[in-house]
Amino acid sequence: MSTSRRLTFEDLLLAFMLLLLTIHVSAHLYHAISGVPLEGRVPWTLLIPVYAGFSFTCAVLLLGWPRATTFLVVTALISYLFEFVGERTGVIFGNYYYTDVLGPKLGPVPLIIPLAYFMLVFPVYVIVNSIVDRRPVAPPRAGFRLPIVALLGALVMTGWDLAYDPLMANGFKAWIWVDGGPYFDIPLRNFAGWVLTSFTILATYGFLEPRIALRPARPLRAWLPTAAILSYAALGVGDTFAGYPEGTRVVSPFLIGVPVLAALLCLYAPSVDEDPQR
Repeated sequence: MSTSRRLTFEDLLLAFMLLLLTIHVSAHLYHAISGVPLEGRVPWTLLIPVYAGFSFTCAVLLLGWPRATTFLVVTALISYLFEFVGERTGVIFGNYYYTDVLGPKLGPVPLIIPLAYFMLVFPVYVIVNSIVDRRPVAPPRAGFRLPIVALLGALVMTGWDLAYDPLMANGFKAWIWVDGGPYFDIPLRNFAGWVLTSFTILATYGFLEPRIALRPARPLRAWLPTAAILSYAALGVGDTFAGYPEGTRVVSPFLIGVPVLAALLCLYAPSVDEDPQR
């Protein structure tokens, strides 16, 4: 006589996460395969909440509610502050302003922007930890190790912006660069601002993380880190085949593809014991 296991809240969270991941990946595959023009693509006002919802649910399952919530709050506050100051002053990213494409705003910044930062920063957190420590959740880091790893994460985050800022600014007109610049009419300062913002988020959360209890789901699915990494890879697939302007399509295989492949290799490749005689 067989007995059936009762569904738990964590089972429901897992199912919800997989649904959001499926929507996210399917949208980018649709853009890559169909060749649909910009005006026919799934709007970012839908894609960003879906991807952010996936990232948060995956964070809850891997880290537990206290760490996941802290990560979300830190990301939202810091990203909003940097974007607010950046838009008002032009000091951080260059001179730009948001249009109405991304929906309602709080001051000059669309409410969806902090979600956009979080949708990216959590998968990048998993990718960087997998590369550096061969595990998806960061161990305590002392001394210079924390800022160095945070800088690595910031560079990976900025790789996404190199691929997608031209699409969002030139294609969807989600924001306008007032003075233009040498990279698809985008100022180089923008990417320095992305490094600074992403570094501040990752370093702040990295400092707080060891002080917050780690409470992952039980049982913890071993493939959860792969889901986070592949969610980031979907962005690269979409831009490689459907990026705009077309010149950006060469960017994603390197700046998104290389960190993704390195993370998967470091996370799942078997350890090789060194031969002492070699």
